[in-house]
Amino acid sequence: MLCFSRRKLLPAAAIVLVIAVGAVLLLSRGRGKGAERVYPGGNEGRVTYLEKLGWQVEPEPVETLQIKLPADLKGYEDYLALQTEQGLPFADCGGKVVCRYTYRVTNYPGGRRDAQVNLLQCDGAVVAGDVVLLGEDGGVFGLEFPK
Repeated sequence: MLCFSRRKLLPAAAIVLVIAVGAVLLLSRGRGKGAERVYPGGNEGRVTYLEKLGWQVEPEPVETLQIKLPADLKGYEDYLALQTEQGLPFADCGGKVVCRYTYRVTNYPGGRRDAQVNLLQCDGAVVAGDVVLLGEDGGVFGLEFPK
């Protein structure tokens, strides 16, 4: 039978605690707003996810595509930056197949009817998202609802 004194056990326990805390901090480093993976499930889950962000969309996607991303995401720098800013892990998806779901937005501020929202999922998790305005003054924007 092994016997440890408190004098030897307490420093060992403190070292284990410091290592555990360090590991947790190291693993969570670099994770910003929204960095946790979101697994919305099927269509209803995606619509609910968008509603939580403030968007109202038509209940069915207007388009669903599977896209094989290149292993090297060079050329996607702007899109990568947008997704990183949103805390979405698009950068982890090089070389993978993603599914893009496009929904028509019904509540874009100012009554615009040309807004769509895209959600990209990989292995069931949302890895990217954007809002697209299709008109002449359009563009690609993050998922944050405009104020």
